[in-house]
Amino acid sequence: MTTISKCFTNNVLAWKIFGIWSGPNPNKYYKYFSFIFVNLTLTIFNLFLTINLFYTYNNIENLLHEVIYFFTEITVVAKASMILFWKKEIMIAFDILDSDDFEGNDEKSIEIIEKDVSTYKKIFKFYFYFCNLSYILAIVPGFVDYLLGNDSEFPISKYNFLGDEIREQYFTLLYFYQSFCIYVHMVYNISVDSLITGFVFLIITQLKVLKYKFKRLNFKNRALKRRNASEGSTVNSLLFLLTYITAMVLIIFVPSWLGTQLMYESKDLVTAAYNSDWMNSSKEFKRSIIIFMERTKTPMCVVGMKMFLLSLDTFITIMKTAYSLYTLISRFRNVT
Repeated sequence: MTTISKCFTNNVLAWKIFGIWSGPNPNKYYKYFSFIFVNLTLTIFNLFLTINLFYTYNNIENLLHEVIYFFTEITVVAKASMILFWKKEIMIAFDILDSDDFEGNDEKSIEIIEKDVSTYKKIFKFYFYFCNLSYILAIVPGFVDYLLGNDSEFPISKYNFLGDEIREQYFTLLYFYQSFCIYVHMVYNISVDSLITGFVFLIITQLKVLKYKFKRLNFKNRALKRRNASEGSTVNSLLFLLTYITAMVLIIFVPSWLGTQLMYESKDLVTAAYNSDWMNSSKEFKRSIIIFMERTKTPMCVVGMKMFLLSLDTFITIMKTAYSLYTLISRFRNVT
């Protein structure tokens, strides 16, 4: 059986390529590369985006577009910062996943783990290809229009603060700069979101293994008795908007769904523990199983910033709030 953390190989590779993962023993040249790359694609890009907001405040239609990407960029910065400053914690998490406690010690447990790891890899590939499709629909049509001599705009920010003459003179350079930065940020989003989702998914996997082991406990075996059981607009813009919104919804939905699954799986541990062969066990095990069942009456859950629960209820609330805000802004735009 391969180590479980290998399913995050693509995540780590993406972080290395795009300058936010130096590993346990960073090379000094990689540090220079990381500093230049992150500042060029993240710091300067977001500085331009912030400055542009002050030049767009009087245009509500363009402002809506700029604000959406501005807040998207806030999440990108947070995700990139998490990898930059929490490398040690992430490596510890990988070591825990690869420990003997998380590996299956029988055929059925190994089958459950390998099946879920394979499922996670398929989900990652689907999400990666879908996001790349969204990126292509956002970038390529605009540049093709520019090459054909048609009116074209930058893919993200209009950079109004530069003035029409400068934007026209350096259009190709600025277009490629925005396009490259967007791709880097998309990779940050994919790799970090899939990492968090993968951790929750693997927790659910371990709960499945634990339920299976509870159900097959048998204390009639003397060897087990002696041991006392000690062992997660335009057609182009419309196409992009559709894929972009779908990608954003998936980013929120998948962790929310996994958070709900985590709660359901942890609730089932009470029943699984009760269905074990506890009647033929020792007094020590009976005492432990009672404590375990009392603890699992409170389901496991993921809480974000000690403020909100990661669940489908939260997902529905976010969707309702987002739709309400969008409707409000659309009506205000129509009135003006």
